[in-house]
Amino acid sequence: MPEAPPLLLAAVLLGLVLLVVLLLLLRHWGWGLCLIGWNEFILQPIHNLLMGDTKEQRILNHVLQHAEPGNAQSVLEAIDTYCEQKEWAMNVGDKKGKIVDAVIQEHQPSVLLELGAYCGYSAVRMARLLSPGARLITIEINPDCAAITQRMVDFAGVKDKVCRDGLLSVRTWALTGAVPGHPCGWSVPGHHPPAEEEV
Repeated sequence: MPEAPPLLLAAVLLGLVLLVVLLLLLRHWGWGLCLIGWNEFILQPIHNLLMGDTKEQRILNHVLQHAEPGNAQSVLEAIDTYCEQKEWAMNVGDKKGKIVDAVIQEHQPSVLLELGAYCGYSAVRMARLLSPGARLITIEINPDCAAITQRMVDFAGVKDKVCRDGLLSVRTWALTGAVPGHPCGWSVPGHHPPAEEEV
């Protein structure tokens, strides 16, 4: 019997190892998380490489092409459409967003803190409902996502209500009470749960 080439053996061995890892992940996480992991860590990087940009950049480009400048509702609808028809993205979405809308309208916070902005969907969604003089402070640790959020907020016409500070300055604000008489009405955990801290 002829011997198999070493490269073929290595490929088969790698395939078996990946299969075992997949089965262990399925047992531990279930199908739902495995599919999300497959999409985010395997398919998405390949798609980004082939397209020459990131999913977040594609969402922004879609908004710039299909939404009306200065119209926050149009921006939200464009993001929802993109995420429903083209690529899934982790954002609040329209259904859960209506719950957030109702709570903001009921409580009318004067200062709102968002931890993790991702593409700016929830920043636009919440800022459009804030009363005059109220502020949304949003933190995003990924500089690429922070830049996309800033462009999204600017395009939606809500930049006067959104403060995009660095992590250090927001910690300082919260600890020293840099806004006297205006305690943070809400803290909204966003896209990066590991970066959240109790303030």
